[in-house]
Amino acid sequence: MIISVNSVLQKLSEGKESWNNWMLKLGKEIPTIKCYANKPLRHQQIRSLALTIATLPIVKLENKTLEGYSFCKLKINKSEFKNVIFENCDFSSSNLNKSIFTHCKFIRCQFKSVSLIECKLNFSQFNGCIFVNTNLSKSEQYSTAYRNCKIINSTMMWAKLIETTFIDSIISNSKIYGAAVWGISLHNTHTNDLIISKNSEAEIKVDNIEVAQFIYLLLNNKKIRDIITTLTSKIILILGRFTPDRVIILEKIKSEISNKGFVPILFTFEPSPNRDLTETIQLLASISKIVIADISEPRSVPQELSHIIPFFPSLQIQPIIFEKDFEYGMFDHWKSYKWVKEVFQYKNDTHLINNLERLISENNQN
Repeated sequence: MIISVNSVLQKLSEGKESWNNWMLKLGKEIPTIKCYANKPLRHQQIRSLALTIATLPIVKLENKTLEGYSFCKLKINKSEFKNVIFENCDFSSSNLNKSIFTHCKFIRCQFKSVSLIECKLNFSQFNGCIFVNTNLSKSEQYSTAYRNCKIINSTMMWAKLIETTFIDSIISNSKIYGAAVWGISLHNTHTNDLIISKNSEAEIKVDNIEVAQFIYLLLNNKKIRDIITTLTSKIILILGRFTPDRVIILEKIKSEISNKGFVPILFTFEPSPNRDLTETIQLLASISKIVIADISEPRSVPQELSHIIPFFPSLQIQPIIFEKDFEYGMFDHWKSYKWVKEVFQYKNDTHLINNLERLISENNQN
């Protein structure tokens, strides 16, 4: 049976009752399936068997509202929908591969056993939708938003999730190998049992979609592991006060550390607007091997050390101080921690630089 574009658009315009009755009629026109085989199919497992009731031509539709329409068991590949609202629609067992849905809204729609391979869902919204056994492989989802949705036993392999938002949703037991995940937002969204391995590999599951790419690279790319090991063994965090006199000393420390083949980080910047001072300083400490803290004329250093020393027992802390200065009152408390080394008193910048290699060497051996 040949179906024209005009007949499809005509049925859509006649309303959901006319459209759904047409779908039922098309279903009745499917001939009986007969199987001729040497063995009966009783008790045999049949996988990925989907029967479509009709193959529709490429459809282009925009600025429409479709409520209560059934698109079950349809094959409507490469169609284009723009600014279309689908409400309480059922797409179960349909094939929509390579179709484009731009700025569309899906409200309480069903996507059970639907194929959306290579679909473009950019800037579209899904509210209260159910995705079960849905194939979203290689789909594009730029600024796509999911709210109160369930994505279960589905596939998002090689999908592009860019600035995608998930709010009050569930993503569970789904395949995400090869997915590009950049700048996504998860607000009150539960993710678990996300499969990051290929179909041919032993199954590896993680519960955090944001770190899935990193975990896979860590497991399968030796160079990535080597880079991480190298960085965490060479980064030296420098803390101190940034008055005109003191910052000159810190800059010289930074330069000398770099000359010795290490990676210095001088904490001279304001904390990121996305995190407070505590988060910033702890993040820097977590990737460092040694902390050199100048406690001369301290101001922010006592607070910074209070967020580092108790929480990183494997991180060597080397305090230094100008010989004419005095340790601040609370510093005595930190001396009981084994990873806090004896305070080194320096006479001037030359004296400090001349002893810096020895201080780093002593701390790097631990």
